[in-house]
Amino acid sequence: MARRGFDPVGLDLSPALLFRARAQGLRVSRGDMRALPFADASFELVLQLFTSFGYFERDVENAAVLAEVARVLAPGGRHVLDLMNKQRVLASLVPRSEELRGGVRWIQERCFDAVRRRVEKQVTCIDAAGRHDTWRESVVVYEPAEIAALLGTQGLQVEALWGDFGGRPFDLEAPRMIVIARR
Repeated sequence: MARRGFDPVGLDLSPALLFRARAQGLRVSRGDMRALPFADASFELVLQLFTSFGYFERDVENAAVLAEVARVLAPGGRHVLDLMNKQRVLASLVPRSEELRGGVRWIQERCFDAVRRRVEKQVTCIDAAGRHDTWRESVVVYEPAEIAALLGTQGLQVEALWGDFGGRPFDLEAPRMIVIARR
C-alpha cells in the first residue's frame, strides 16, 4: 500500500512482529483491536486481512472489534474484512497434516466445533534437535448473513461480498469470504 502512495498504519499486539514491520520502514502501532489507539473518524479505510477476525472466545468481544472499526472509520469509510468461507473450509478440512520445511517438522491437527462455530487448530513444530513448540488457534467461521447482521449492529452496511481478492462473486466454492462494508 505504501508503494502505491498510501500512508498505511499497521496494528498488532506482538512486539516481535511490530519490530519486524518497523525494520521494513512501516508505520505501526501496538494495540488491542478491541480498543484501537486511534481517534474517532480518523480513517477512510480499515483492512482486516488473513482471517484476523473472530479469534475472541466471546461474541461480545468480536462485536467490540467491529465497534472500534466503526468508531475509527470516517463517515462513508469502508471496512474490508477477509474471512474464511465456512462451507469451503468445512468441505475441505484436513484433520491432520505434516510437512518438513527448513529442517522443521510441522504437524497441524484441525477440527470443527459445531456448537461454538469454530475451526480449532493445534500446531506443533519440532526442530532437528527434537525441541518442540505447540500452540492452538481457534476462530469463528461465519455465514454471510451472520457477519452482515453483526456488522449491522455496529452501523456498518455490507456493500459487496467477494470470493477472492480479484473480485470474484462469493459462492460456496469461493476460496475466501471478503466483505466490503461502509459506515
